Amino acid sequence: MDHKTVRQLYEPYQIYGILNHDAKPVPEEPKSPSGDAEKKIAAVLGKVSAENTSTMLVLSGFLLDTVPDAIHGLSSTLVMLDLSNNNLQMLPKAVTSLVNLITLDAHSNQMTSLPESIGCLVKLEVLNVSGNLLVALPDGIGGC
Repeated sequence: MDHKTVRQLYEPYQIYGILNHDAKPVPEEPKSPSGDAEKKIAAVLGKVSAENTSTMLVLSGFLLDTVPDAIHGLSSTLVMLDLSNNNLQMLPKAVTSLVNLITLDAHSNQMTSLPESIGCLVKLEVLNVSGNLLVALPDGIGGC
């Protein structure tokens, strides 16, 4: 799956959204960035993790400082994660445990480095970390 194809698939949901395997939005998705966006996102993630069917997660523009640990519950199904346009200073370990990720878009954050464990994402084909403060890529990007 190339980057353009993935973009076309989730373009209608580029501000927010969680899609299940049928490419239908989860109805309880957060409506807009707000002070309690992280709580809303964590609640939605908890619900969809239990269903274990989500393949795409778009959390772009929520000004998140962190990613809820509940994202780990999507590790067996999530193939596309968009964390762009937030305030992330680092990728949490939970993100690098998403073993089926094909696309990770984390552009326009405030990251200065990537974790070595990002190399464990062996299915990753598209990694967009432009617009960050990175000075080098970890050696682990070649695989684990």
